[in-house]
Formats: sequence, C-alpha cells, structure tokens
Amino acid sequence: MPVEGRCTTWAQPGHNLGETAGELVGDVLPRVRYGARVTFDYLFGGLSIGSSLPFDGLRKGRPVGDARPDIMVTSGIGAAPEPDREHFAWPGRYGLTLGEYRGQWLMRSAFDGSFLIARDGTSIQVFCDHLPPGQALTDVLVRRILPRVTILFGANAIHSAALAGQDGGQGGGLMLLGRSGAGKSTLTAALAHFLGWEILSDDISILRGDSLPMLAPAATGVCLWPPSRDGLGLAPEHCAEMPGYDGKLRYDPYRGDSHPTPLRAFVFLDRAADCTSPRLEQLSLAQGVAEIVPQIIRFNPHGSSATERVTALETLVPIMRSTPVWRLTYPASYAALSTVSEVISGLIAPPH
Repeated sequence: MPVEGRCTTWAQPGHNLGETAGELVGDVLPRVRYGARVTFDYLFGGLSIGSSLPFDGLRKGRPVGDARPDIMVTSGIGAAPEPDREHFAWPGRYGLTLGEYRGQWLMRSAFDGSFLIARDGTSIQVFCDHLPPGQALTDVLVRRILPRVTILFGANAIHSAALAGQDGGQGGGLMLLGRSGAGKSTLTAALAHFLGWEILSDDISILRGDSLPMLAPAATGVCLWPPSRDGLGLAPEHCAEMPGYDGKLRYDPYRGDSHPTPLRAFVFLDRAADCTSPRLEQLSLAQGVAEIVPQIIRFNPHGSSATERVTALETLVPIMRSTPVWRLTYPASYAALSTVSEVISGLIAPPH
C-alpha cells in the first residue's frame, strides 16, 4: 500500500498534476494542495511539515486538510542568496552558518544546501545544486536545521538523545545526555536493539511543555561508527552510510508511527573504562541544571544567545524540579550494554 510522507523518489516541485492527481510517485502517494503543488506530509518535533520535496529520515505525517502546516518546505528558485548579514559559524564538519537575507534567516552548510527560513520558522526555501535532494542536504536539514527551527515555535532543543519505551511510549521516555564520547548514540542503539525502544532523536532532542513535559519525535535513527554496529550486532539492512563522515553509519529501525512521549527522567551518561557494573546516582536540582546548561541548543548563539538560554532555563528548571535527574556510570565494553539497557529500563514506570 502506498503511504504518505515516506519518500524515496523526487517529484518536480510546483508540478501541476492535472488529471494525474493521486498518481503514485515511487512508493509514495503525494497529495495536491496549496495551488496544485505536490506535497509530502511529515512530522518533526511536534510540528507538521508540508514539503514539495521528499526527504528520507523524517517521520510520515497525516494530512492536515486545507489547513496550512506549521512549516512549509519548498524548493528555492534561482541561485542561493548571499547573506546581507552574518551572525554565527558553528564548528564541525557541517560548516553550518547563520545569517540574514532580506529580513529572513539564512542557514548554509559546507555540504550541499542553503536554507532561507521565515523569521517565525513557518517556511523554509531549500536551495541545492541537484534535485532530487541528496543525502548530504537531507542530513543537514533533518539533523541541524529543523531542530533549531523548533526553537522559533517555543520548543526546547537539547544536545541529547531521546527514546520512548517499548510499549509505544505509554510508560514514558528518557533523555540521554553527556559529553562527546559518553556513548549517547551507542546506548540509544542498544536500547532500540535489545529492548525494542523507539528512537525519538539522536543528536538533538525536542522537549515541549512544562507542567507535562513531552519528548517530541524528531529525526529517525541514530548515527554510529562501524565498531558500534559490529559490537551490538546490528542488522546490516538497518544501517546506511552517512555522507561526509568517512564510514559513519545511520542505524534506523524506524517502525512507523511515533507520538510525543512523557519525559520520565534525564540521564547523564558517564562511560568509564574502570567501571565493572552500571550504577545510578540521583542528582540534585542544582547539579542537574549545571549539567544541562551547556547542552542547550540556541537558534542564534551570537545576538540573542543570552535571552535564548534564560528562556530555556525558565522552562527547564521547573521540569527538572519535578522530573528525576540521574547520572549513570557504566562499563565501556559492548558486552555490558544489554545489562546497562535493563538498568535504564527500570527508570520508566509501567503504564497505569
């Protein structure tokens, strides 16, 4: 059966289908909206996305009828614009930069792709060298651009991984945090592989709400190096090479519909070579806040960064006051990860 929103084949943006409306494009049934534009429906971070371009790694959404989605993604016309003003350049292989063009945000990457973003995040124009969009551009959009755009809609974006329990998230989910090398991605893959948990996000998690904090599903899958794949015994058909990473893989056991999941605990990871068995230590509110501040993602780390951080903490502190915060110290060996996964699963109470 064709599905809406999981796409492998490109349909010309702006193409008027006429009598061919409803025709199958690849394995996807596109729909006609917004002036006979071919659109694909996705969900990301609790927001609906309508796109004239298909993207792998996004979760399929449900049609919103004649209503406009929260974010509309379209193919830009002509050459990618040059910024009128530059704000910030993030370090790292993405080469991501933030600037402005005629009052709109402009994000560019060392990989293929420039993204012209409405001031309020409601539209994104994608400028790229080739159509259909390649995996490199998709990776930038899904793993770097969209998580930051959710901030414009009032969400908190946290450098972390997030998962929902194997009951479909009815019992809640966890956020895994830690320094680079703490094992967030490997442990995320272990929980998905050993316990059947749903991966809600890999590198940047989206947290919404305050009185009832919810983890909103973001990008599918998790990025791993081959030793982690081999150490966990992951199925090769669920692993694909990532562009620009010299061998890094994306493990994606995406199983279908995902829903926002109540956050049950923050878990800060500490992988230690001299640790022989996993141990949990509950942190105080002050310790938890100190740990999470460096992990807060800001849309504009230059101009409004102080305001963004204060705004995020105004939401996060009350959440951390009512949500347990743990430090998990665990062995570095792959052989221990099934046991570590069982320890973590105990932090999610069974649904009532």
